[in-house]
Amino acid sequence: MKRILKPSFAMSLLAVMAIGLTAASNPKATGDVQWGNTSAGTQAHVVFNAIASANGVDAKGSLLYDDGTYVYAMDVKYMTVIGKTARFAGVVTASPGDQRCCAVGNWIFYMVEDNGEPGNGHDKIWGEDLGAVDSTVALDRVRDLNSLPLGGPFGITGGNLQVHNK
Repeated sequence: MKRILKPSFAMSLLAVMAIGLTAASNPKATGDVQWGNTSAGTQAHVVFNAIASANGVDAKGSLLYDDGTYVYAMDVKYMTVIGKTARFAGVVTASPGDQRCCAVGNWIFYMVEDNGEPGNGHDKIWGEDLGAVDSTVALDRVRDLNSLPLGGPFGITGGNLQVHNK
């Protein structure tokens, strides 16, 4: 019985390591940041993680946003990473009440710029509610390197974000 378990365990360990190495080599962006939201007069707070798939455009991840006025959760669907900048978009999956911004089903487009450590005072974030558009609109915005989200840039006043090419 021990002989059967040892090879089986070793093969499982190799499979997990291979999956981990593949995922670790894909471009990704993560952050837990705050900035002054001048339109709401409050402090905005975002926590996010996004990892690109092997094809470089499809992505997985999530984002939580709260500025005291608007609160929402988003599933990341598309992403590109060029240098120190990540661009990603996703669909709002939860927002309490009747919000005019960032309603469930809306696409949100973000861009983040990692300007080293510490992130406070150096990193930047942009964001835009694209509305209830077709997914191709969000994908085009992520791919178009000349298209900036309408909101921002906002300088990070707390926390850090990181962008990894691979």
